Amino acid sequence: MENFFTTIFQHKEAGENRTQNVNSYQGGLGGLFHQYPAQCLGASFLVAVLTLMLLVSTSFLTANTKEKTRRIPEINPLGNIFTPSKKKSAIATYLTNARGLVTGWFAQNPGRPARLHTQIGTVVVLPSSMADEISHDERFHLRQQTAKTFNAHLPGFEVFRDDYNNQLMKNVVVKYLNKQLVKVTGLLAEEMDRALGELFTSPSGCQKEKGENWFEIPLHRTALQIVARLSGRVFLGEQLGRDPEWLRITAGYAGVVTMAFADLSRWPAWLRSTANRFLPRCKASRAYMDDVRRKLRPVIAERRQKARNAGAGLPEYNDAIEWFELESQGKPYDPEIVQLSLSLAAVHTAGDLLAHTLTEIATHGEIIEPLREEVRSILGKGGWQKSSLDKMVLLDSVIKESQRRKPLATLSMGRIAVTDAKVSDGTVIPQGSTISVDAGLMWDQSIYTRPDEWDPYRFVKMRRESPTQQRLAELTTTAPEHLAFGHGMYACPGRFFAANEVKIALIKILLKYDIKFAEGVKPEVMMHGITMDPDRGVKLSVRHRGEDAAF
Repeated sequence: MENFFTTIFQHKEAGENRTQNVNSYQGGLGGLFHQYPAQCLGASFLVAVLTLMLLVSTSFLTANTKEKTRRIPEINPLGNIFTPSKKKSAIATYLTNARGLVTGWFAQNPGRPARLHTQIGTVVVLPSSMADEISHDERFHLRQQTAKTFNAHLPGFEVFRDDYNNQLMKNVVVKYLNKQLVKVTGLLAEEMDRALGELFTSPSGCQKEKGENWFEIPLHRTALQIVARLSGRVFLGEQLGRDPEWLRITAGYAGVVTMAFADLSRWPAWLRSTANRFLPRCKASRAYMDDVRRKLRPVIAERRQKARNAGAGLPEYNDAIEWFELESQGKPYDPEIVQLSLSLAAVHTAGDLLAHTLTEIATHGEIIEPLREEVRSILGKGGWQKSSLDKMVLLDSVIKESQRRKPLATLSMGRIAVTDAKVSDGTVIPQGSTISVDAGLMWDQSIYTRPDEWDPYRFVKMRRESPTQQRLAELTTTAPEHLAFGHGMYACPGRFFAANEVKIALIKILLKYDIKFAEGVKPEVMMHGITMDPDRGVKLSVRHRGEDAAF
């Protein structure tokens, strides 16, 4: 999950003006009082007094940490209180050229950590060479960083809390979901057929027959809906996993909560609890939480009642609701939060990967027939088995190369230092500091030949070099040279399921449809801070083939 939580705060609404964001990252307090004067005026004096008390009580505690932090050099210096324009310029440069800033720093200062100032705080960026070093270092913690960054104590942001619920979710993914991969391959293939019948439709709402004209679908939105369908089928079973309301929640929550977070980040930390009550997107985030509880509570209550009545005769559901009940062993947890957390991570990580892989394939149409040939050959012999997917080395390479070109972010392995921590170059990371690792080796020409080009055979060729390279070439393998799924003890535990989902979706799409972009359409990756945003408005042209029906 670390790849998702490292970047979710950078998510922006499609079409939002970037310049407006640069100019408004500090704003918000005046807007709150302008929108809600009656609610705010009565509390203004109390807020002022409490703020003064807070500043006095914390100044001594934070002085030592600030002094330690100042010893770490800055990539984009902020200046001081007498140079506000320099601070604004530093943040604006980050928002428009974060990758260039980090690459330039490490080119001139190899192996030396530095501070990168963002619109919501400061990150200590470590060089790629330290990825292995911190990969299992318990002085750096993922969930605590997530909770701190995303205001997890506030209603509507509960999925980001560092508590038993999230440890339970990781356990369920590792102990149950990953072990189901052998069993669910055929099930996911069947669900994908059903999803395509509903999502790959013309504007009139029906599927075109073979040979009819091309029609367009919204690529990114459709990819999210596909992954929501596939994930829901495994997580919640046939009935609830296909429920339109649940699919709306799982496909839409990440966008709502990240925009709510962006709005909330414009207020001082001490005012966010108040702002959270009034900001429209924060209200929408809480409404999603209410919807989740409304959908799941009756199902969970019914199952628990059956368990009490049936004893050993209870049917085996073999879905995530049951897995959480088994893994918790009667210990209290929040079943709605864990289900939403599971869906949140699965849908938007795999959805983004599916959308961008389809983008690269449609842009480089010459790879489509070689992919179809590999798929036909292997499925014809082994059928819909996980072992069949494992043998599709070209498909695996195409997905990994697409992910290399556009991961979710240019930094990875986000953590928080839970104690003062000295790293190998002698730098001391102060307790409470947020860190990330530069993912720049993914585009380093000393690692990858012509790194700016999309080479679908790149990792096929790597597999042939040595047994070690064969392992590193696999989609689900993490390494300092490929940090898209994170690395180490916090690497995305659901990447094995996500990889299978994306492969099955691609196979079904390529066998059943021709795909391309309309003439003149060139989807572009939009950089916003460390985030590599997809072109959310692009449409994919598709045409039903009517062939390969046996698969």
